[in-house]
Amino acid sequence: MTAPPLAGCHPRMFLSGIQFKNGFPLSRERQLLVYYYHMYLKKIIPSLLVIVLGLSGCAALENLDALTALGQYSREKDAQHRMVKCTNGHYDALSKAIDQGTISKFKNKASFVKTFGQPILKVDLGDGGQRLLYRYAIYRYAKDKVYVYFDRRGLVVKWEKLPCTKFF
Repeated sequence: MTAPPLAGCHPRMFLSGIQFKNGFPLSRERQLLVYYYHMYLKKIIPSLLVIVLGLSGCAALENLDALTALGQYSREKDAQHRMVKCTNGHYDALSKAIDQGTISKFKNKASFVKTFGQPILKVDLGDGGQRLLYRYAIYRYAKDKVYVYFDRRGLVVKWEKLPCTKFF
């Protein structure tokens, strides 16, 4: 009795590796049984894997929106890199203006934001004024930060350059 070839493997080729067990040859019936068992597992394991993954939470349709959002986020990496580069460039310009002493020529909020871009953070103060925070876009690369304070009319009151504290 010979077994039909399954999955491109002839029984003789498959059985050549299991001819002997404990020094004694397997009977032809046992060899065929091992062969069919192996071929059965080769077919059933991928099917079971597909069924298990299909029923798991990762591939469920209720998570499709979240998976789509993650895909969109990944595709927007170029835009994110451009934004980080722009924010860092604005901070470098502000730091250079402080070092050269030309920061005092920016008297109001409109000219300040026009020249140095949008801040990382805006905080409204109790007296109607505002505090703007400028630093590198990625905190771990920031060596220092600049706070600029404006009164309720939008005029610069003061600014301060402080070192960034690292939490890690």
